[in-house]
Amino acid sequence: MEGRETFASARIGVWLATVILILSLSRPGAGQDPRDSGPGMATVEELRAARRLVKELKLDEAEAAFAGLAREYPNDWRIPRDIQKLADKRLLMRAEYLVNHGRYVETEATLKEVVAAATGDLLTDRAQARVDLIALYLRWPRTEAIAPVWNEFASDPGKDRTRGAVRLGEKFREHGAFDLSRTAFELAAEDLSTATSESDTATLSEALLGAAVAAILTPGSESSVEGIDAVVAQFCDSSDVSGRAALYCRAAEWVLRADSPEKALLLYERAPGVAKASAGRSGPHTFLVTWGSPGSGPTVKRLGWAVGAANGACSVSEAAAQMSASVAWWPGFGGYNAQELNLNAWQFLDTGWKGDCITLAQIACAGLEMVGVAGTPCIAWPTADGSEGFPSVSASTCQSITRKQFQYEGQTFWAKLVYPGNNHEGFFTVSDSGIRAYTVAPSGGPFCNPTYYYLEVLRSVATDQFWVWDWWAVPDAPHIPVPAVP
Repeated sequence: MEGRETFASARIGVWLATVILILSLSRPGAGQDPRDSGPGMATVEELRAARRLVKELKLDEAEAAFAGLAREYPNDWRIPRDIQKLADKRLLMRAEYLVNHGRYVETEATLKEVVAAATGDLLTDRAQARVDLIALYLRWPRTEAIAPVWNEFASDPGKDRTRGAVRLGEKFREHGAFDLSRTAFELAAEDLSTATSESDTATLSEALLGAAVAAILTPGSESSVEGIDAVVAQFCDSSDVSGRAALYCRAAEWVLRADSPEKALLLYERAPGVAKASAGRSGPHTFLVTWGSPGSGPTVKRLGWAVGAANGACSVSEAAAQMSASVAWWPGFGGYNAQELNLNAWQFLDTGWKGDCITLAQIACAGLEMVGVAGTPCIAWPTADGSEGFPSVSASTCQSITRKQFQYEGQTFWAKLVYPGNNHEGFFTVSDSGIRAYTVAPSGGPFCNPTYYYLEVLRSVATDQFWVWDWWAVPDAPHIPVPAVP
């Protein structure tokens, strides 16, 4: 009885605390830091305008805006924090550029600079920098440098650690460090143990599934696929056929990538409604278990992934939509790697890398081919069509690079048009009672305008465009809005 009374008292205490919190938040101005308003403080609108420039990657304009606010409001404690976040943003973008060009020593130094500078409520930048550092050491490789960075990362609680732990669980698994993968996923699951929101619950299921997969892949581990059964049962009741199939197929894909086809087949056999095969019942047939050989034909890995990605689709359009969502989730978007150019879609899936948008579009088309659907990868380029000095919007808009000549400090050079964070948008098309276009980073569509679907794709990911030379913004060059579809 004593234990029950203690538990009941605790529940009453939590209930009272919740009521008090709700009442306090219902008061005007509740939940705001009293330091955020008053004489000598920038207005919310002024700060939002400057922060919006950072989100749009107009970093020079943002720097000028924050400098102006700092002069006008020298006692506003928030402005130095935003200036530091802007500096961190520049460093993190530079680190991404450096690592994608194989300049690992410079990447390490840049990320360590972010870690050293980020304090207080800049933990988001510090967490991201530490995750990127560990990913760098896996890629380099310098595995002996991982442990101290991981220990520092794990000691910083909060949502930033949770998101970073999920990402690291994936990175460790991709590089065969299954024990570390399990540790990272379990850390994220511990952080989300009291999750209530839909997004946190989805992340919790991914973390627990990732930990269960890592457990059965760890050499010498006695864990079995029953651990994955427990995760599926926790998040899907027996009537949720599609949900159960999705979790089993996701786990099977991860296991296949780790070259454990026997365990993957056990998981596919547990997935309701999914076509499956078993080596024990296959007769005198050869099972092919690699992404690569032979040629472009089917293998267990290719079919297993493609069938899982398109599971539940009843039309060409539905299969395309599900493939778009699948490649956006795995292998997922992770920036450009020059070595991608030497690999076909299936070879790329064996690298453990995340891909840029056009690589993901090519992978989606390869997967659709496995289930009998013809897909075509395409690129939508930023466009100045419809603006002064350029032609009107037409059927060819967004189908080639837009360039313009500028003069700066006595030199003449050509610049190209880009939009925040990207050179272009990779997507793919299928034919189903007309053209259907789908993006992959992020997943989106269908875009169905038979003449202007390239422009529709661009408008789905960008509104503002600007001129760059070698990825540095052309000073004082006007920004170009993405034109409307005629």
